[in-house]
Amino acid sequence: MEEEVLIKQLGTLSTKLMEAINRQGDLENALNAANHKLSISESRVSELESRENEFRRRLNEGSLLDRENVDQQKETLMKLINDLSEEKGEALKAKETVENELEDLSRNLFEEANKLVVSARLEREEALKKCEQLSQQISERDSLLESMNAQLSDLKSILKKQVHLTTTSSSTTWINNDPAHLNAISFDDLQLTAEKRQQSIVASNDISDDDGYATAESTTSTIENKDATSSTLIAPDSPNMAKSSIIPPSFPTFFTNLIHPVLRFDITQYHDFLASLPPPTIVNDYTATASNSSTVQNDKATNTSSPVPEQTKSNSFSIGLNSSASSYSLKETKYYKRLLSEDLEPTLRLDIAPNISWLARRSIMNAIIDGSLLIEPVFEPKAVSEEVRPSTSKVDGSEKPAMTGIVPLNIDSSVYNTSNDSSSSSVTQRPVLTPCSLCGESRPDEKYLRRYFMRVSAKEDATKYYLCPYCVARVRASCNLMSFLRAIRDRVWRVDTEEELRKAWEESVKLREQMFWTRIGGGVVPTESLSIKQ
Repeated sequence: MEEEVLIKQLGTLSTKLMEAINRQGDLENALNAANHKLSISESRVSELESRENEFRRRLNEGSLLDRENVDQQKETLMKLINDLSEEKGEALKAKETVENELEDLSRNLFEEANKLVVSARLEREEALKKCEQLSQQISERDSLLESMNAQLSDLKSILKKQVHLTTTSSSTTWINNDPAHLNAISFDDLQLTAEKRQQSIVASNDISDDDGYATAESTTSTIENKDATSSTLIAPDSPNMAKSSIIPPSFPTFFTNLIHPVLRFDITQYHDFLASLPPPTIVNDYTATASNSSTVQNDKATNTSSPVPEQTKSNSFSIGLNSSASSYSLKETKYYKRLLSEDLEPTLRLDIAPNISWLARRSIMNAIIDGSLLIEPVFEPKAVSEEVRPSTSKVDGSEKPAMTGIVPLNIDSSVYNTSNDSSSSSVTQRPVLTPCSLCGESRPDEKYLRRYFMRVSAKEDATKYYLCPYCVARVRASCNLMSFLRAIRDRVWRVDTEEELRKAWEESVKLREQMFWTRIGGGVVPTESLSIKQ
């Protein structure tokens, strides 16, 4: 029994021993695996430690950033990228807008340039045409000057013959020296008779120049004609008074065949006159001169000996006038200011004009000074509405007053005829009953009617200021004086020599004297004239 127990225990122990041995093998295998894992873990730990140390070292050095900072920077950069994208889109839109505007500006610039080129070509063509017309007018003027010089020489010869006849023939009394007979014909009657006859002459004679420029030679010829006719008036017999010629009252120095002025040249007025002369200007010899007939002949001889092309004449003439007018102001001279205070303002008296506003007074005075004032008769609607007035010329499509010399009325023995024959002219005046704009004259009598009006421009809508005969004479005398000053300013009236200075001073005194007599409303007439058979 014990043996069985022992055998059983031995078997049990053997089984346990085998189990223990197997278990020990498994444990050894597990130990080996654990050791292997441990070695691997140790190597991994050492590797990680080295990497950690390297990471910390790099982090301390600043070569690595925190994730939070990186995320913040990333968000900031994304916002910046979005903003830049929006700005880029706006910039592209602005670029397109600028490009479109640039294209429009370029297109408009080229269009304007083309228009300017076309207008410049047109202006050049017009200038060439105008130059051709001026050259033709200059040639016509030369021929006209030659004919006028011939007429002037003829008139002088006639005057000499008439003076010779005065010494051999008996004179006939034009107006009786009896004071009672002198008072029988009043100033208004003589002036009215002269005005009537003058109106019939205006319709048939056009004395304005074709190109709007009145030369000083024509002024000289007109003055010579005036002198000749005033000395050859036919003395009327008392039964045939209506068929005779009548001299209108005028200022004394008008009758140059009877009176010669003697003036002083050492007074302040003369020195002011000298100071008012324009500075010397280089002008072609063609420039008109109003000194005397010998000067005209000298200029003619000079042009004959050294001929100048017509185009050169025109250019030099215009250049000389423009340079003189641009560098010389008439209103700034002492002589003009003296004339304004002593002659123009007292003669016109615009300050007391009843029908002229204070705004229009300056315009009228400026028009008189500039030569743009027009004095026209009041004609019937079917009649010709033109009268002797300052000639005008069209420059750049606008009508401007032309540069003119002093052109007094050509007094002929047939102008002041007492016969009231309106059938000789197709033009009839229509006097108005409107009061005079300057003096307020409103009488309905024939010799006081307002037969003329003045306006400051040639426009149809310009205000018309109606004038009585007394005011017409005052305005015309003022215009004559300013026209003379403009002729000197534009060197139409030459003042290069002492003789020319003397004649210019005498002419200014005559014009101022004319303003005096028109201001007081009177004049003089010669008591005797010659009866000469044609």
